[in-house]
Order: sequence, then C-alpha cells, then structure tokens
Amino acid sequence: MILIDKIEGKIGGKPAVAGTRISVEIILAFIAEGQSVDDILESYPHLDRKVVEGVIEVGLISRKVLDAVDPEEASRRTFGKKIHLDFDY
Repeated sequence: MILIDKIEGKIGGKPAVAGTRISVEIILAFIAEGQSVDDILESYPHLDRKVVEGVIEVGLISRKVLDAVDPEEASRRTFGKKIHLDFDY
C-alpha cells in the first residue's frame, strides 16, 4: 500500500497522503500540537485510520533520520516539539 506520494504541481510538490491533497506536514502538525489520530479523522473523515497512523510513523522515522543528520532542521519541521504517539500496532 502506498501511503505517501509526491507529485509536481500538487500542493507545491510536498509529500502528501496518497490520493489526497493533504500534506504529511499537516498530519504531523496535528500530532505536534497534541491532537490525536481521532482528531485528524474528525477533520478529514475520508481518511482511513491505518493510513493516517502509517503516515505518522513514516514521518517520525524521517524525523529521526533527519535529526541524526541535521537536528535544527528536524526541530523546525516539527515546530520544535516532541511528538508522542497514542496508538499501537
């Protein structure tokens, strides 16, 4: 299953939830602000819970990799906040 796509001309070429115009950045901003997956689904009811959880997980893995290479950039991308997940697999 493809969770994230990046298409030139679609939301400025930013990574997005596959098949939507909802950027990964928006999803991670919800989490950085302390919102839950349920809050995201309330705002975007057409999204599937497993897809949202997968996008968050991929975003956090990317953050960890970026943090290892460029901590300042990683902090900027998550608004300087630690992100905690409230779901499990």
